[in-house]
Amino acid sequence: MRIVERHPEFHNPKDWSGKPSGLYASDHDVFAFLVDGGSVVEEPEGFGHRPSQLHRGFFVRNSETGAGLFELCFFLFRVVCGNHIIWDAENVMRFRIRHNRLAPEHFDRAEATDAIELAEREEGDGRTLWQVVQGLTARARDMIHVDARVDLEKRAGRLLKLAA
Repeated sequence: MRIVERHPEFHNPKDWSGKPSGLYASDHDVFAFLVDGGSVVEEPEGFGHRPSQLHRGFFVRNSETGAGLFELCFFLFRVVCGNHIIWDAENVMRFRIRHNRLAPEHFDRAEATDAIELAEREEGDGRTLWQVVQGLTARARDMIHVDARVDLEKRAGRLLKLAA
């Protein structure tokens, strides 16, 4: 709900009755489905079809009890129907982490904090994906070991692919 409050371009798709829907939670898990109604990606006229518009969407799910995976999925789509079937999804990118004792190691909090601080210093702010990626590459410049620097720059590049 905070994402919707902070980013009004995202909203929940509507169910068959026209009511916004797509946020589900229980005592141990959560699922959120959001679409971007503001921006449109124009698909060029191609082989045998007329130009069409693609919209951005994503969903995230998590289980506090470890009953499922943490999953974040980004995609482009043409239509979402009232029962949340996504039609003509393209450029689907998924990030999944299995819940176990090593899951927190997938996220290096110090690295993310440094990236945001460097983005604020070099870019003036650290709120957009572009600025955070700039912060990550600035952090990479200070690394002594080339393999660690290249690894961080590759991961920063994958972040940009998510937004492309």
